[in-house]
Amino acid sequence: MQKLKVLENIWYVAALGEELTTKPIARTICGFPMVLYRGESGKPAALEDRCPHRQAPLSMGNVLGDEIQCNYHGLMFNGSGACTHIPRQDRVPTNMGVSAFAAVERWGFIWIWWGDQSQADDSAIPHLPWTEEAHRRVKYFYFRVNANFQLMADNLLDVSHVDFLHKHSIGSKIDDTAKASEAPKVSFETEVEGNTVTTIRRVHDTLLAGVTAKWHGSEGPVTRVSTGRWEPPNCCIMKLQFQDPDGSINETINMEHIMTPETETTCHYFMDWTWDFGGPDGYPTHDDVDKEQRALIEVDDIPMVEAQQRNIDTFGTDARDVPVKQDKHVNEVHRVLRRMYEEQGITGRTEVTRQAAE
Repeated sequence: MQKLKVLENIWYVAALGEELTTKPIARTICGFPMVLYRGESGKPAALEDRCPHRQAPLSMGNVLGDEIQCNYHGLMFNGSGACTHIPRQDRVPTNMGVSAFAAVERWGFIWIWWGDQSQADDSAIPHLPWTEEAHRRVKYFYFRVNANFQLMADNLLDVSHVDFLHKHSIGSKIDDTAKASEAPKVSFETEVEGNTVTTIRRVHDTLLAGVTAKWHGSEGPVTRVSTGRWEPPNCCIMKLQFQDPDGSINETINMEHIMTPETETTCHYFMDWTWDFGGPDGYPTHDDVDKEQRALIEVDDIPMVEAQQRNIDTFGTDARDVPVKQDKHVNEVHRVLRRMYEEQGITGRTEVTRQAAE
């Protein structure tokens, strides 16, 4: 079993909080098969997904209290991975245990610490307080993607694709072939602070189309303000606002798009959509958000990114990304990632070295 060479001593999202029950689930994280479950006390647990007795998956077992029992021969393991019970046997061999990972539930996600477990630090979990604010509503999503985790994250970091890939849903009303002098003005502000990259992108005096016009209540014109903050390993923390000509902002949407590697060419995509407009029984309802976001992500984004992955696999070293002006956020994130990988002695991460010279 080959673990992926990815950033360590960092938190990865392994599941949505609502996914975790007393029924175990199997999920491969960074190339490592895990069993995830919620004990009867409510505490999440993440263990290696095998019983060391005969290699049966613990994810096929049952949760008893805060422990999990292998469904093959009844051995039991606690949240620390220690075997606590072997049927009809008093002594437990010292090597009868499995790897365990620190697991914390916060902001609606289950975060697991990948790396040295003694260094697990809850304060390093990204801060997403809007997901718990009383005046806001939130909807969570999970998708499995047949593409590299960074390739999927780059799609979210580069919001310039919205006016083309999503032209019939959340794009602005623009001419597809407009040059810079004809299209609405776009301005950028990008800042790198440590391992965090923040970009504010404004599309000035643009008309809204599709569901964005429904969210705002009119076609505009407005200034679309997209604030994107990236935190490692791959948390795309985004905020979308519509600013009217008088400077007022009436809607704020927060979206977290968080990618966790499964294998080199597959990933887990976790998301929340948090909004502060509309009434509890009015548009957009949770069902509206579910329908709209699935139409965007499952119909537009994921098929495109999976097609990119197939092309990368087919063209190999000939698949070199040629950057353009609007890639500023992606480029800065890749620079931070290359440095972080180098600091950990990790080489060969082609998803951040594939770019051709600017």
